[in-house]
Amino acid sequence: QYADYAVWQRGWLRDEVLEGEMAYWRARLAALPPLLELPTDRPRPPVQSFRGGVVDFAWRSETAERLEAFSKSRGTTLFMTVLAAFEALLYRLTGQGSLAVGSPIAGRRHSEVEDLIGFFVNTLVLRGDVTGAKTFEELAFQARDRVLEAHAHQDVPFERLVEELQPERSLSHSPLFQVMLTTAEEGPSEGRQLMPELVTEPLTADSGTAKFDLMLAVSAGSEVQGSLEYCRDLFDRTTILRWCGQLQRLLISALAEPKRPLSELSFFDPAELDQILVEWGSAGQSVAPAPCLHELIEAQMELSSRRTAVVCGQERQTYSALGRQARALAHRLSEFGVGAETRVGVLVGRGLRLPGILLGILQSGGAYVGLDPTYPAARLRLMLEDSGTGILVADRESLAKVSPTLDLGGRPVVLMEDLVGEAKASRRQRPVARVNPENLAYLVYTSGSTGAPKGVAVTHRSASRLVQWSLQAFRQEELSSVLASTSICFDISVFELFVPLAAGGRVVMVEDVLALAEASKVPRLSLINTVPSAMAELVAREALPRRLKTVNLAGEALPGSLVASIYATGAVERVVNLYGPSEDTVYSTAGEVPRGTAVPTIGRPLWDMRAIVADRELRPVGVGVAGELYLSGEGQSRGYLGRPGRTAESFVPDPFTEEAGSRLYRTGDRVRWSVRGELEFLGRLDHQVKLRGFRIELGEIETALEEHSAVERALVAMRQDLARGAYLVAYVLASGGIPPEDGLRAALGSRLPEYMIPAAFVFLDE
Repeated sequence: QYADYAVWQRGWLRDEVLEGEMAYWRARLAALPPLLELPTDRPRPPVQSFRGGVVDFAWRSETAERLEAFSKSRGTTLFMTVLAAFEALLYRLTGQGSLAVGSPIAGRRHSEVEDLIGFFVNTLVLRGDVTGAKTFEELAFQARDRVLEAHAHQDVPFERLVEELQPERSLSHSPLFQVMLTTAEEGPSEGRQLMPELVTEPLTADSGTAKFDLMLAVSAGSEVQGSLEYCRDLFDRTTILRWCGQLQRLLISALAEPKRPLSELSFFDPAELDQILVEWGSAGQSVAPAPCLHELIEAQMELSSRRTAVVCGQERQTYSALGRQARALAHRLSEFGVGAETRVGVLVGRGLRLPGILLGILQSGGAYVGLDPTYPAARLRLMLEDSGTGILVADRESLAKVSPTLDLGGRPVVLMEDLVGEAKASRRQRPVARVNPENLAYLVYTSGSTGAPKGVAVTHRSASRLVQWSLQAFRQEELSSVLASTSICFDISVFELFVPLAAGGRVVMVEDVLALAEASKVPRLSLINTVPSAMAELVAREALPRRLKTVNLAGEALPGSLVASIYATGAVERVVNLYGPSEDTVYSTAGEVPRGTAVPTIGRPLWDMRAIVADRELRPVGVGVAGELYLSGEGQSRGYLGRPGRTAESFVPDPFTEEAGSRLYRTGDRVRWSVRGELEFLGRLDHQVKLRGFRIELGEIETALEEHSAVERALVAMRQDLARGAYLVAYVLASGGIPPEDGLRAALGSRLPEYMIPAAFVFLDE
């Protein structure tokens, strides 16, 4: 009887026998990820409800024949072959090469219990390593070996396995595995008449429950039939239907060419691939050719000469005065030999003359390099030398601020105060500079993982495309009065300064965006372009201008709660979520965020730009599947100035076009396509962070810390709490006693901008 078997098993499965069995499972399941990160349609609830659904499918008899032929020729069973295909699908969906699939087993391995009534079923955990196989044939052989090994060690009850291994437990999912596979060979009498007037046929039933995230059941005979049971808390039926189709295509492709690399197996149908690469991934081409950046503003100088172009406090500058200032500077720079590709440093404070300075540099044919007077001298020196800047434009206050610590190396300096009179009297035409859209417009320096910032080289073509798109994406009234609160060392300033001027609007200069909360008289603004953390502070202080129409947010993940609070002010009509790295010229994608949006997306690509979501092998991923975002198109910069190796790492050949020389920029950002064809931002793939809109490579701070004599190792991370919000913390391993915290701050302050200084230090001993 079954009770006799239970007594025998308990006496046999103990001591050395049990330890031998457990040794196998400990080795097989070591370092198993606690969760298979399937691309869910909804966040995983804290407690499983076991609400489920099921999708049935049937494959043609041809597939069944190929499945049987492949399995016989490779010495695998139906279960082993389907397991290999299922693992290949799960890998494409999750990107996890190491994964576990559960499998029920009858447990009647002894002839004495074959006819015994009782529950012998056990559950096996099949650990797979998809990345360890190059072809489907190899993956099938791997599945065969693992299944045979697991069956040889099947006697440990699953609950005992969980008790011994102590995996990370959660009420939100099952331990050790979250997906299961079952297969069955078609019975010999299935579908046949067993006795007069009695015919059997399979009947599938949907119980409305799901024991796991997914459970695939497949049976094969004259045709392949199956079902995919799924958790309705996590997945929509449309998602499961799509995955069933992708599993079928993977299996058919694998059976047709089993020695073909796994990465090349068919996964999409043509319509789905066209949708994600063309319909969603490309915004189409603009008609107008890209001019030089300054030419877009010059057109407005003729149309809007008497209108206000720049506002700074109580000061005003008309378009006519802006043009005279720019021409005066352009002529002076031309006298110093500035022309196409010449880098001109800009060392000025934020004020009325700043837009005219940048415009004058561009009119001379040069490219501007922003130099913030508040930066440490070491960083300014590095930027000057790295950029090859041969001449500076400065104001006396900024020059006096940096002169005690920064040696300009004999570079000539054009002081703006000396040009004031000349600008007022200037009636001369702008210099005829030999510059075209392919020439450099500006350099912007981003944080570098190796300890030094790197200069992103942006051409006129790329920058003017951004401006041209903006003129179409935003109404004239939205661009009539735009806040400019960002340092020209950051590329958001390109939108703030050039877009409103190209539209005939006004640029409202302030020291920073929070100045709006401190001003006694808030200026009239139609659009604010800033980061979510700064906007959250403005909303909290009730400092949004009453006539504000549009809010552009970028640089950080945008929470839906902030969007709701912005609309709740009653003034704002439109919130736009923008995304883009400096390497792709300020903004690459945009998405309008309607009222009531819980999770804002970053939208779709701007015109003349393309977005591709791909895995680590540069294969497109499907709807809802996380991958790295790759960008290409007219917004793409040249790369990193003077760093061909780093440029080649980040800008890779584009395999999705036949256009010669086309490249994809690897953003390092993790995204996915929503079912509506919009990009959802999921975070970073590396150690780069975004803090109050600043893009920071933590390795640069660690390198600066480790140069201190008392520091052996350093690790920097970003933390967040309710009291401080987001901040940087440095974990320091001291080599000769704990160094003074003030000394470390001072050491960092001599190398790094203030926004990169950790707010907290944690000292570690050996």
